[in-house]
Amino acid sequence: QEENFYNVDEKSNLLSSAGWEFKNGIWQKIENYKAKALELNLVVRASDGTRRRAAEDIKSQLGEQGIIVNIIYADDSSYNSYLNNINYDMMLGYNNLAKFSNSEIDDIMNVAKNSTDSNELKSKYQRLYEIYNDEVPYIGIARNKIIAVKNTELVGDVKANWYSMFYNIKEWYTSK
Repeated sequence: QEENFYNVDEKSNLLSSAGWEFKNGIWQKIENYKAKALELNLVVRASDGTRRRAAEDIKSQLGEQGIIVNIIYADDSSYNSYLNNINYDMMLGYNNLAKFSNSEIDDIMNVAKNSTDSNELKSKYQRLYEIYNDEVPYIGIARNKIIAVKNTELVGDVKANWYSMFYNIKEWYTSK
């Protein structure tokens, strides 16, 4: 399987071909007889500490590549305004910001959310991976992890799936 990795040379070639020049540690180009730095606004919900930290990491990493990032820490109302008006260069959010739609993915997700068959899930997730890798609808940069811990006395069909850690809870019971 071919993986998509960050390529510094390709980034430089793409920016150069778009008229940007790396000078004095930043990407810039001349517009209306003035030097303009490559500068992006990144909107993040101020109340979300995890995404604030991710935004700061993005700013730092892109800054090392000569791209200036201005973080906008938006309250909930302002955040929704930025989102609804598509008033951002980059945004850390919870939604499908790209408005990506694919009927094959919808069908796969509907099957996978109700399945516990490991072979079927493997096949479905492999196809999702292929579609995502081909279309790259968005680039995930951070996610929250949920870890489930269970008592060893909990028995039955205790198989969480990607959709719900409480999948088939009606079949769970304690051995005591």
